[in-house]
Amino acid sequence: MVSENGFSHFLSIPVVRNIEDLIIFSKKEIISFLDLPKDYVIPKNLTGLEALKKMYKQAGKFYIKGGKAEDLLKELDYISIAKKFCHTFEKLCSYFEFNCSKNLCKIRKK
Repeated sequence: MVSENGFSHFLSIPVVRNIEDLIIFSKKEIISFLDLPKDYVIPKNLTGLEALKKMYKQAGKFYIKGGKAEDLLKELDYISIAKKFCHTFEKLCSYFEFNCSKNLCKIRKK
């Protein structure tokens, strides 16, 4: 059945507070992008936004929410991010035929 707005499907998925809460799960790539030591530990008690701001500051740079971030975004490992949050998006994964079991996104075998 098609709804008033023309969509045939509607999926309700959980909201992430900030995009930075997703981005921060591409740890190695962020650390490399900022030229921080490879053994750099991201504090676990911070939000993604707070962690990125701290990391940028330690790299002698500024992270501004809503600012240009294309260079960082090009370096991210989107597979790592998807794997970490796949369980959160089970309906979406199912719709696109991904298996979200055990926190890993794997394409279903047909």
